[in-house]
Amino acid sequence: MKTNIMYAALLVGGFVFSGCDTEDVNRTSANLAVEATATALTATDSKQGRIVISDFRINMKEIAFEFDKDDLRSSTEVAVKDIKLKGPFEFDLLNPSGSINNLIATIELPNAVYEEVGFKTHKGTSGLMLDKAVLMTGTIDGVPFEFWHDVEEEFDIDFEDSNKDLLIGGQDKVLVIDYKLGTLLSAVSGVDLTAAKDGNNNGKIEINPKDNDGNQEIAKALRDSLRIAIKLIDKK
Repeated sequence: MKTNIMYAALLVGGFVFSGCDTEDVNRTSANLAVEATATALTATDSKQGRIVISDFRINMKEIAFEFDKDDLRSSTEVAVKDIKLKGPFEFDLLNPSGSINNLIATIELPNAVYEEVGFKTHKGTSGLMLDKAVLMTGTIDGVPFEFWHDVEEEFDIDFEDSNKDLLIGGQDKVLVIDYKLGTLLSAVSGVDLTAAKDGNNNGKIEINPKDNDGNQEIAKALRDSLRIAIKLIDKK
């Protein structure tokens, strides 16, 4: 599958799973490493540099792998159930230290086809994400801004290539959770971040459900666009 994620340098072979042989396709399960990243804004997305995003984090309570019982490739001797990877997980999507730091977890999955991956956003309990499920900071026309929301909801997402599911067949893989910032701020999502204002003139544009700057409608639009901006990439 073609990918356009911003780092694209870490190959599946770069992961070492102890006690397993990636060539042994007779295994009844495989290890799946889960990464998270974000596709950077283009000049068009950023309105020619008017919008700069320096930090983007999402807190998830769990990740669920949904088994496709109707796919013939899922036939196994042991019944496969949906599998959940328990968190909480803080996705630091723009971590400049390298993609290895964005490794969320490794999970062992039975051989089967998984048609969707489900997520639950959840408020953090400490640090930058205290009482926040999503946090984004940067500048708009040079003025610092902070967007956060405490939204807690479940949603399912499909793969970047909608014709492909996640096939686990005895070989270890890497699954990338990729947030497309351009989609998050696109005309399709209805979010115009440049319309946000510093209503109380304190030198910072605040965008959240409780802000004093009058940007609650933009906060709601950003919240609603979160699910359409996320895509999955199965790194073969």
